[in-house]
Amino acid sequence: MRQDLRMRAAPAGAVGSGSGRKAEIMAPVMAAPAARGKRNLGRGKDGLASRGRRGDVRGMTNVHARFESELQVRPDDIDLFQHVHSSRYLDYVLAARYDQMARCYGMPWESFTERGLGWYMASVTMNYRRPLKLGDRFVVRTWIEKIDDDGARVAYEIERKETGKRCVDGHAEYKLVNLATARAVPIPDDIKARYSI
Repeated sequence: MRQDLRMRAAPAGAVGSGSGRKAEIMAPVMAAPAARGKRNLGRGKDGLASRGRRGDVRGMTNVHARFESELQVRPDDIDLFQHVHSSRYLDYVLAARYDQMARCYGMPWESFTERGLGWYMASVTMNYRRPLKLGDRFVVRTWIEKIDDDGARVAYEIERKETGKRCVDGHAEYKLVNLATARAVPIPDDIKARYSI
């Protein structure tokens, strides 16, 4: 059985998320991958994921590591209907990714900008399942679903910590761009290796 790395609550400090929120540092533990939503992808001779007859994803690296960041709903997240405004869920995902890029992958956002690179979000899909309310603590779980030549798909789930029930899920498509030209560029091998855990 394949194992993936999940981050579970074992606070050791806090990391800023840019909007004043704090993401708790989690200690890693090994956990079996969730069966829900997983595709059984084999590996070809070149080490890349392949689906065989069901559809070809050759040239993409399939990644299974999932990481978690814990956040809490704040008063400024609440809308007129007394639950978290829909736009805040994307903020939660971005805050978690910023935390996880440094803490889990060992390659923070700033290391990209130092190289003149950045990740542009090309599209996002968000499915709302149930609302979060004031004071709720929740877990943002993200993972890279695939990496291709110049981009990556990051999938995510947001679950209420108390109940473990999913509130939101979806994915975002990112392109790696040259910041000077704002054009997509091939992902360097060292970045692919670092993010393919």
